Amino acid sequence: MGDHVVDLAGDALAPETRAATSQRRQGPRRVLFVMSGRMFGWWFGSLIFNYPAYVKALDEFARILRALREPVQVVLKSHPVSDLHELYDKMVAEHGDIFVEHRKEPMSDAEIAAYDAAVVFSAASAFVAELIRALVPIVYFSGALTDFGRSYFKYQGLEVGGDVPETVTKLNYLLAPDGKAARNSCLQEGESFLNRYIDPTCRSFASVLEEVLQPESSDSV
Repeated sequence: MGDHVVDLAGDALAPETRAATSQRRQGPRRVLFVMSGRMFGWWFGSLIFNYPAYVKALDEFARILRALREPVQVVLKSHPVSDLHELYDKMVAEHGDIFVEHRKEPMSDAEIAAYDAAVVFSAASAFVAELIRALVPIVYFSGALTDFGRSYFKYQGLEVGGDVPETVTKLNYLLAPDGKAARNSCLQEGESFLNRYIDPTCRSFASVLEEVLQPESSDSV
């Protein structure tokens, strides 16, 4: 299994809504890519992200997803203020058969729940909690992190893909018609992760970030 992050926002989905989201939709499989390549600004972002690898990964995702037997449609969900918006627009222009939309605006619970799976790109994102609560299985992509980024982000409890082929393989398991067991396992991991890190009654998001995003501690002096 793998690693990830989180936050809280709004109430948990109502039982009937959560049950409905477990019913996979007909038609092309829909995947949400949660991006955040410049969320921390250029200087700190460059410590965390290998930007050439980040760009190359998106091209590789398009190529490999295009070759799948069953079609996949991907929406790139960027951070609305600080992100690589021009890059994502370029990906939609060049690979519009796979990357069908670049979405900056916030998304409702119902919109999030309409996706069959999500890939989160290597950054702390409040969006992860929304995905977990909407019963959207997650694969965390760590393949564009620098060595510092890999040591800095200590997500535990979610599926992780270290490179594009591995991430697509895990994603394909979650999207397969007979992938109910894989989806359920992924959702259970996400729920455990959320319960472990988020308790809205006594913890703020700031305290969660301080815990989850701190560099690995050392016992040596």
